[in-house]
Amino acid sequence: MKSLGYVDGQGLGAQGQGRATPVETIMHNTRLGLGHHYQPSINSSSSSGPPIVTDEPLFSSFDQSIAASSSFLTLNHKPITIGFNLRSVLSSLFVKFVDLESLYKKREEYIFKIRSDRLTEPKTFLSDQLELLNKEERFRNIHGIYTDFKTAFQLASLDKIFQLTSVVANNSSTLTFIIDNQSLSGFAEYLVWQQKNQVRGLVVSDWKDPLPISPSVTYKTQIDQSHPAVHLFFSDVSILSIDVKINMRYTEQYNKRQLIISCQRALTLLNNGGHFVCKILDTLTRFTTGLIYLLYRSFKSISILRPFTLNPASSERFIVCRELKYPVHQSIIQHLDNLLKYEETENILEVVPLNCLLEPQFQQYLADTSQRLLQREIQALDKRLWHIDHQYDEQIDLMISEEHWEEAHECVTVQRRPKAPVVEPDSGIQLPIGWTKEWSKREEKFYYFNTNTKESRWEPPT
Repeated sequence: MKSLGYVDGQGLGAQGQGRATPVETIMHNTRLGLGHHYQPSINSSSSSGPPIVTDEPLFSSFDQSIAASSSFLTLNHKPITIGFNLRSVLSSLFVKFVDLESLYKKREEYIFKIRSDRLTEPKTFLSDQLELLNKEERFRNIHGIYTDFKTAFQLASLDKIFQLTSVVANNSSTLTFIIDNQSLSGFAEYLVWQQKNQVRGLVVSDWKDPLPISPSVTYKTQIDQSHPAVHLFFSDVSILSIDVKINMRYTEQYNKRQLIISCQRALTLLNNGGHFVCKILDTLTRFTTGLIYLLYRSFKSISILRPFTLNPASSERFIVCRELKYPVHQSIIQHLDNLLKYEETENILEVVPLNCLLEPQFQQYLADTSQRLLQREIQALDKRLWHIDHQYDEQIDLMISEEHWEEAHECVTVQRRPKAPVVEPDSGIQLPIGWTKEWSKREEKFYYFNTNTKESRWEPPT
């Protein structure tokens, strides 16, 4: 450096400006590998009181939706990676390994505590006490009262944020939907209530005698191939099989086929501008995030969040995909079809090229939301464990304030759809002798009654 004119303490510029020290040693906080972002460390409460979960009790903070800058995506080769003996998550592009390990250990600690002591979960969070939102009669006409109130309020909380039910273009149209799992039957209850029965829905169910929600909601064991396109499609891939020993560290490996099918159905059964809502578990692997990437390219925006109506100490979360973009690129549909041809889908590790997952906006969003939900889950598990350890302490108050309950009611209250205008089909028609027009209170529409024959019908007589 001295041969180049360097003098100790002076820069290399003509006037001595610039860096005075040619070589500097910089100590970094962590070793962050490919795709990682600097993220705050996970804090555990060390105080004597109950641990604090960030943003509780309503968890109203979440990462804003993201939208792809371009819908152009061609999958003209096979971006599929198979690992026959590698089904577990060894690392993630979106969270640090040390944080993953903290999450897994905390899950194992909590499960061991519950099972070994044969305990029931303490009612720590709002999601544990949703029956209180469903209890008071005065709320029947404000946000509804439901049989499956847990999932009904889950959809209500999402509808409040994303205005999902406003997808109907005008007040005379019927809202159409498909729910592909009976576990979300409360979604149908909410939609029937919110839309004042102006719906036509299908619930996929194996139940022999499902509880009827409305004549406008049907139950079938599968979706017909000729089923018309719908406004809303709902799916649940968060349910783990009871017939398989589950490794709670790697929950994503068990429902891979169901997730592929759900994405395929959403892209083929939704109207232009329709919305897709899917309840999923972790979003840590390249497999899961690869499918999310395909949705990111197919819809105008996507969001991943865990509203207060979901247990903050669980891995459950919703992905909300809004406004499907027509036409859906056929290479994406064909790619999903090809994935389903693999008999052992649990061996599929990657479904899109790595450079797709490293697209800056997408990668940053997955990193931010994954870290946020991971940190919340660890803190919530800490709080549950603390309440278990102090369950016999008379000074512990688990009551949620009246103010927060009022806020919770507001967070599931969506203005109901106005009644469709009543159309009188006999306008300008003179009824035959003996026929009168009557009003059906139950169906809220006119019918025609023959006072001589006692016949009744919906259509005007001719």
